[in-house]
Amino acid sequence: MWVIGCIMAAKSRDGIEWQRTRQPIAIWQKEHEIHQDAAGGVFKIQEGYCGSYQRPSLMFDEGRWKLWFDYMLSGTFVSLGYAENDGDFMDPQAWRIQNEGDHPQLRDWPNASVVRVGNRYYNFSDAPGYPAEMGGDTRQITMAESRDGKTWTVLGHIRPEGKASSHVPEAFVRREGRDTWLYLFYSWKPELKPGEKWDYRYKEIRYMRRKVN
Repeated sequence: MWVIGCIMAAKSRDGIEWQRTRQPIAIWQKEHEIHQDAAGGVFKIQEGYCGSYQRPSLMFDEGRWKLWFDYMLSGTFVSLGYAENDGDFMDPQAWRIQNEGDHPQLRDWPNASVVRVGNRYYNFSDAPGYPAEMGGDTRQITMAESRDGKTWTVLGHIRPEGKASSHVPEAFVRREGRDTWLYLFYSWKPELKPGEKWDYRYKEIRYMRRKVN
């Protein structure tokens, strides 16, 4: 048995009762080729596997739906895929996957959260490759920028407080009076104390914001 990673869609009139699609709106065409090693009971992925679509970031922009998601790609942690839909949101056939397989938008880019501010797109991830000079469990948020939401420039890393660790970013843009603010929420846990055992669980949700007028 293997859990298939795919992206479904749902719509609602009140945010309480939802109608979901009968089929995934984004799934790797060869997803069912995953197999299990019967001898060792360990899941193995066939060479060239590029599935397990998950963790979507959705936006309605320029008259169409835009969907960023991450997926497994050999040689990377997970990479960033992309799909568009200028038709019926609930119609799986209307979704066109433009970046997948060996052609991701960004390699090693999990948990993407994408927003648009003016004519720029900003993309936040808890990607690997962050500076390790601080030591300890110090996962950081990485930020990228784009003019079209497809070709990205990685700007750098957002250092957490001290030697703390930040994870799973979620960004949104809010208008407050005459000002526009970019908010970034993230999971947070403090640095490890001497003799303290590593704990994967994050302790708090924190946020930072920046004026983007």
